[in-house]
Amino acid sequence: MTIFVIIIIVLVIFYNIHKSSNNKSAMTSEPILNKSKDSRLREKIARLGNLEFTDDIFKEFVALDFETTGLDYRNDKIVEIGAVKYKDEKETDKFHFLINPHIHIPEKITKINGIEDSMVKDSPSINEVIPKLIDFMGNLPIVVHNARFDIDFLDENMSDNKYRGNSVIDTLSISRKMFENIDNHRLQTIKDYLKIDLNSHRAIDDAKVAAEIYLKYCREGYPIKKDYDKLRKQKNKINLETSFKYDPIDEDIYKCFIAYKLGYERRDGTLKQFHKIEDKISEICKEHGGRYFKTAAKTAKFAIIFDDKSMFYTYIKELRDKGYKVTSFDKALEYFGIADMWDIKALYELRDEYMKYMKSDC
Repeated sequence: MTIFVIIIIVLVIFYNIHKSSNNKSAMTSEPILNKSKDSRLREKIARLGNLEFTDDIFKEFVALDFETTGLDYRNDKIVEIGAVKYKDEKETDKFHFLINPHIHIPEKITKINGIEDSMVKDSPSINEVIPKLIDFMGNLPIVVHNARFDIDFLDENMSDNKYRGNSVIDTLSISRKMFENIDNHRLQTIKDYLKIDLNSHRAIDDAKVAAEIYLKYCREGYPIKKDYDKLRKQKNKINLETSFKYDPIDEDIYKCFIAYKLGYERRDGTLKQFHKIEDKISEICKEHGGRYFKTAAKTAKFAIIFDDKSMFYTYIKELRDKGYKVTSFDKALEYFGIADMWDIKALYELRDEYMKYMKSDC
């Protein structure tokens, strides 16, 4: 009996010692884990600090795209990298690698991009390719669609590599401003909308589509944004109260042109609709012995202002000083009897938004 009691006591002591040891281990391991996470986070922030997100224009840039095994940059892997360099709107160089992710590529991913395990089994690992990609990009601005996705995957695989002060241009953000009337802003939707003849869900082709969006923005969207920002900074010099005082419309309207045409899509109408309106105005002007001019002309009598940024006394006066009477796009459509060809309500909403923007603090 005594021996049995001693055994029980020994077991109890051993249990308590073991439990104490586990608790101590748990207490010491948690801070070590947190420290590791904090360290990784600090490294990531330091790297991302070298990236500047912008919507400026650049003559040289590199368009980038990744194909991956899924959407989670922490658990999924890169299976394809595509990067294309541009200078003065022309493609100058390409960088392309299939990547061995060392995990199975899910069938649902293969159905999307056509990349399967057998295609990447002899390909290099991501650690081998990332340094080459960083060298290829150099310090050029990076153009990418849905930048958060690709930059997260890139950063997760940076290891000891460092960005080189790159700017980042997100064409998802740009497309939302330029193509407000399309159903969504996925790359394939925009590619179809712009009639770009390239494949979808392959890295090189998707990088090229992102580049085309950016180039369109550089040619058409950015100049207007730049004017908007310039006007806003000078708003104290602009008399907002005299913005919409136009000339009464008379027979001279049948010799007209549209001034300050907008260079990209808005939610009140599309470029295709705009061209149809131009054709209809031309037809109406001919019927009344006049002419619609595609641009300003000496024999034109009326200037029709289309772009909201130009609906200020400064711009109206500039046109009047050249000898033109001036009216707005919506008033002209109403006079011609074709207001149903454009979303006038949405146009008014856009105009109100812009006026609020102009009157807000810089």
